[in-house]
Amino acid sequence: MTRSPGERRGLLFQLLISGAMKGGGGLLTFACFIFIARAASAEQYGLFSILFSIAMLACYVIVGGQHTAILKVYPRVSEEGPMSAAGGYVTGLALRRIGLIALAAFGAAIPVWFVLSALAGDIGLTIDLPLVLWTVALSILLGLAEFFSSFFRARGMLLAGMWPRDILWRGFMIVFFGAALFLYAPITFRADLFSASALIAWTAALLLIALGIQILRLAMDWRRIVRDEGLDRNGLNADMNASFWSFWGLGLIWPARGQLGTIVVGLMISPEVAGAFFSAQRLASVLLMVSVAINTAMGPQISRAFAANDFDKAKRVFGTASIVAGGTSAAFMIVLLFFGADLLALFDPAYSNFAPVLLVLALGQALFNACGPLGVLLTLADRERQVLWSAIVATAATLIGVIVFTGRYGAMGAAVVMAVVTVALNLYLAGIGREVFASAKKTHSKVDG
Repeated sequence: MTRSPGERRGLLFQLLISGAMKGGGGLLTFACFIFIARAASAEQYGLFSILFSIAMLACYVIVGGQHTAILKVYPRVSEEGPMSAAGGYVTGLALRRIGLIALAAFGAAIPVWFVLSALAGDIGLTIDLPLVLWTVALSILLGLAEFFSSFFRARGMLLAGMWPRDILWRGFMIVFFGAALFLYAPITFRADLFSASALIAWTAALLLIALGIQILRLAMDWRRIVRDEGLDRNGLNADMNASFWSFWGLGLIWPARGQLGTIVVGLMISPEVAGAFFSAQRLASVLLMVSVAINTAMGPQISRAFAANDFDKAKRVFGTASIVAGGTSAAFMIVLLFFGADLLALFDPAYSNFAPVLLVLALGQALFNACGPLGVLLTLADRERQVLWSAIVATAATLIGVIVFTGRYGAMGAAVVMAVVTVALNLYLAGIGREVFASAKKTHSKVDG
């Protein structure tokens, strides 16, 4: 079955929109954190950075894998366009689960406060209870943002899913903190306008405002649902429960794996080397945006193809994503090869010596991208347990390897471990992906026969 020109244009358009949103969001992220850093003292911005990172990880605990579940299940039970009764039911089920986990998170705030206060006291910082509560609130909103992004993309509404979090929220932060600096500290490089608690609170408040568009749209769609008395609630519950723990685990493991290297390197080497390594990893993470953009655009397409048993289309979509990701990654690698040292020097001239570290980190991510959206493919092909266990093994290998090789070879040792584990994980997943397509082709041939 050949691919029509209209289908090809549609896929490329989806990739273009997703890439533009993620690329623009990435640029706005760097800009808004520059404004936030300048609006607070070094100590308060450092505390904000720690708690914001914790909130980013905690949000995947709170969302409970429902962002992946809705992306997989919704296209199977509801067509694109107006929300059906089945679509509304699985959406409500997912939101109720997120709500219960969010309530538990607030209940855990006080014990978490005691633990963080003890840890912060060792490095001379003070953490009060309101700061922890605001961090929990930010975690919940970040989890909802992740869910809404997947929900609207599952309905074929790519812009509605990406615009509020990726563009609007970051734009709000730039305007708000930029205006504060302009009005109250126009000639001061680093002002002391906000405490860490205020930074977290305003970040959460601005995110809530940005998500208001999606919340309003969901409420309006819910009111238009035509009730279906014959709805198979037991079947829908089974679909949402089928991979609950796997989706939850994957939602935690993937972001944690990327954080381990930075945390361990920061603890084992000097602050100067840690800063250089972190800068190199930030530059290499531009390639991660390529992967996220492609997963964002192609995930719903692959999901609908699997739901319709159209494995030829799923393979075509996957192939298009692999070609675009590989080409984009190769172009960026060429840029880093010639200008990597200069880009690192923008952070600090001494960091230019870490250009080889940057290239190693970027190469691992580039090879990962070139293999296509394997994680999305295998999750939607009901292979999420294999993905979860392979990710757990990769995370453990990364942690052990970085600890051992950083001690022996410094930052380059850490970079090599992270790149090698990334490539090894992808080769293993690629093997499973070939099995998926081979099995689908064999089954399809038997049916045709």
